[in-house]
Amino acid sequence: MKPSELFGVVVRSVGLLLVLPALGVQFFAILNLVMGGPGNVAGMMILSIPVLLVGLWLLRGAPGIVAFAYPEK
Repeated sequence: MKPSELFGVVVRSVGLLLVLPALGVQFFAILNLVMGGPGNVAGMMILSIPVLLVGLWLLRGAPGIVAFAYPEK
């Protein structure tokens, strides 16, 4: 396995570590909205959506980051 491929695996792993908690926060925000709990639903959604998007981008491989770290010769 080449170093660039290993770096891609690390990037995807970090993406997974960002996506899972963001989905959990969104789940509880929606549950809080439906059940009428005492939470700040707007704040939870505003903070979790960018984390989810960045996590999905990293999960897809983040070609810009990998290409920057390991440019083609």
